[in-house]
Amino acid sequence: MEKSINFKNKNMKTTRESSNEFINDLKKEGFLNPILELIKRDHTLNLQIRNEYINIYYRGGNILKIERKNDKYYSTFNEKYFKIAVTERKMIIKKKLSKQINTEMEAEEWVDNIQFIKQFMDEYFAKYSKSEREFQQLVARENNNSVISNDTDYFITDIEYTNSESKQSRFDLIGLKWTSSSQERKNKNNCRMVLIEMKYGDGALIGTAGIKKHLSDIENFCDKKNTQLKILKEETISAFKQLRTLGLVRFGKNENKNEIEKLSEEIPEFILLFANHKPAKTKLESEFKDISNLKNADVKIATSNFMGYGLYEQNMLTIEEFKKSILNK
Repeated sequence: MEKSINFKNKNMKTTRESSNEFINDLKKEGFLNPILELIKRDHTLNLQIRNEYINIYYRGGNILKIERKNDKYYSTFNEKYFKIAVTERKMIIKKKLSKQINTEMEAEEWVDNIQFIKQFMDEYFAKYSKSEREFQQLVARENNNSVISNDTDYFITDIEYTNSESKQSRFDLIGLKWTSSSQERKNKNNCRMVLIEMKYGDGALIGTAGIKKHLSDIENFCDKKNTQLKILKEETISAFKQLRTLGLVRFGKNENKNEIEKLSEEIPEFILLFANHKPAKTKLESEFKDISNLKNADVKIATSNFMGYGLYEQNMLTIEEFKKSILNK
């Protein structure tokens, strides 16, 4: 059995955890519960936990932010999505949306109007596509809260992760690996840290945000001496617990009562997820020409189980396996 590490350092500054009061206000007896129940009914919405605020995403865009300050809740919508909306329609909706949510009625007002905000966002994305972010959300949904999520081997705890204290702390998806065999799911202390980089289409494979640059950043970030890695592990555990508390992680019929308190000391998995790469193009082949595995992270390339976005251990290829079986090198 792998050794595990438990983080209890209260001086560490974490950015992905909300107070018990915030979580309780979202739960069944809380006045914010209509919003949580909408998210449970509508799987095109995705809730992400931050430090005393939550982001709710639709198609990868922030459809609603709720922030807790001095025991009050403030609600905002990214108005860039109104950019191409008809002025009259835009003003009607804006008047209906309260800037604070401190009663159940105000929460219900947002629930009633989410459908109209979605329409504005659909119109915006038709002109200003954000496909990579949209597919990040799909990965989170498939592995956390879908009919197959109990059978996958990975859970997603965050999308579009950033930490202002570290330029290298920018990841498309954060999660943990908890193998779906019945024996492993009984072992709550053997989960592994997972960092995921998604590349949508071949245009994202090279340049300042290319594969080689990401691998260099990951090697530095995953150094065991880096305190930001320790913080991220603690945040991952906290976020997973709170997502489970809110009922946003789907297990089997009898659920899973095991609470994860520790993460394995194994080096993190760094997964490269290439969405819609055109096989006839050579960009991917040229990027991998001189790439080898890292010392501080276990690099894997995700391959699909037929056409889905479920993440399975047996579909993860090492760099050498990927070169041999996919790139024929």
